[in-house]
Amino acid sequence: TTTGYSGTKSLKLQSASITSGHIDEFMSNTIDLSGMSSVLVTFKYSFVQKNASNSDILKVYVSNDCGESWTLRKQISSANLSTGGIQLSQFTPSSTSQWAESQITNISASYLTDNFRIKWSFESGGGNNLYIDDINISWALSTDELTADFGLSAYPNPLDEQTTLQFNLTN
Repeated sequence: TTTGYSGTKSLKLQSASITSGHIDEFMSNTIDLSGMSSVLVTFKYSFVQKNASNSDILKVYVSNDCGESWTLRKQISSANLSTGGIQLSQFTPSSTSQWAESQITNISASYLTDNFRIKWSFESGGGNNLYIDDINISWALSTDELTADFGLSAYPNPLDEQTTLQFNLTN
């Protein structure tokens, strides 16, 4: 409740005082992605190592069957996970420069179901605390879906933070 990338709250996995090999996981509820043509998952994270030999690892899994089975879609090892160097004391990010963003783009159409779930798994390897914030799942509708009812168009394509939506209402 004291830090985040865009605010004062984030998910904190307190790894600094945990023995190596301990695994913490958190997962979403089911998300209905049926009818979507593609999905992009983004999240921000912040982590530092205690020393260069740490073996912490963050893995991100997806499920299309409500969590009965999971498929690995992202893996970030300790050296690549580090956003702020090495720190022996318990780490808490103090600025947005100590955060990085990760994207997951390899979610195939078979996962775009009404039983989609996503899971983050963090295995402690002697490193420091891990923070995760600003988890976003965005998707695109097919062209037929955009134009069918309202003459809806969105541009530029692909969409970005300066997107324009145009639509026609009959009433």
